[in-house]
Amino acid sequence: MQTGVSELLELFRQEGSASYVVLATDGRPRWVLPLAGRRVLRSAMAVYTPVTLRGLAAWHGARAVVSCGFGRLLPGRRLSARPPLLDSVAQLVGIEGGHVAAASSFDGERGVLCVIDDSGRIRAFVKLAWSEQHAESLRRERDTLQRLKGMSMPVRLPRVIFSGELEGVATLVITPVLGRPRLRPGGLSVQLVQASATIFRDHAGTRPLAAALPATDAEDPEWSRLRSDTRAAIEPWADRSVPVGLVHGDFAPWNVLEAGRSLGVVDWEEARFDGLPFWDLWHYAVQTAALTRRSRSMVALHRAIRGQGPLWHALRSYASYVDIPVELGRIILPLYLAATGPQPLRGGGIGEHDQSDSRSFRRRLLEEALEVLP
Repeated sequence: MQTGVSELLELFRQEGSASYVVLATDGRPRWVLPLAGRRVLRSAMAVYTPVTLRGLAAWHGARAVVSCGFGRLLPGRRLSARPPLLDSVAQLVGIEGGHVAAASSFDGERGVLCVIDDSGRIRAFVKLAWSEQHAESLRRERDTLQRLKGMSMPVRLPRVIFSGELEGVATLVITPVLGRPRLRPGGLSVQLVQASATIFRDHAGTRPLAAALPATDAEDPEWSRLRSDTRAAIEPWADRSVPVGLVHGDFAPWNVLEAGRSLGVVDWEEARFDGLPFWDLWHYAVQTAALTRRSRSMVALHRAIRGQGPLWHALRSYASYVDIPVELGRIILPLYLAATGPQPLRGGGIGEHDQSDSRSFRRRLLEEALEVLP
């Protein structure tokens, strides 16, 4: 079976009259943007959310070039194609014609389309899945968003337009959540901490701490050993019941958008309603440090493990909002790392070398967290 990247590009290789530019990272095609005027092209760039300083600089630079009307100077391979799924989605959102931008995930197993009308307004995002595993993720996101529909939330959420198959591809069509990537992705602002705490606060019961660890061992023998070490280290607290609530699951800079004082949060595929407190905040801090490799983010994590520094103060604020002891956060960190450490990093532009570095970083962090458990 072809990968998501090749499948996505195959859709754009069909003969048509629309002009596109294919952009690549590390020699691998990742994005397809329509060459259809500055407003359309500027909106099309919302299909990608940069996180690293280099990515942010390139993203803002490209937007400046596009805004000045020089979009055709963007580097990349040109092609003429028929926009994939555009006719089907246009009927769902009530437009005629339109344009499509596309992006593929780093692992090539998922893709997303940004559907834009002729005025340059984004009308929908279409998430695509190439495997049953990822199709199930889309169904989970659909169920989560539908369950949250009508609830008072501290963040802006997408709304489900359609879920199912379009032209033989598993899709989730959702409304856009507009905003810009955070200029300081590593910073845990008061607004962000309050949002994550309020999302969790409507909790639905309790669960034992030990239940957060996966029941099965990791495929990597080293991570299986680390999980065993974690089970042994938390034994004194294993049966302690803690409140559970809604966690996003991938609460990270690439899924958080800013629009003034408002936050938009997207990609709810990993959300669960029985998650542990502090989970989303630890995820945000760990994933940001693992991806950006900025010394400030790493030092903040090392200090927080010992109950010090700005990240620890953010955890204290979170604990006061949720009304739980902040020391519980230091116990949940190794649980979080043991459960998620072997998983790939999901941010944009991640290569195999970055993945290896990320796993090594999270392994060392887990070992340090186990050493200083309260």
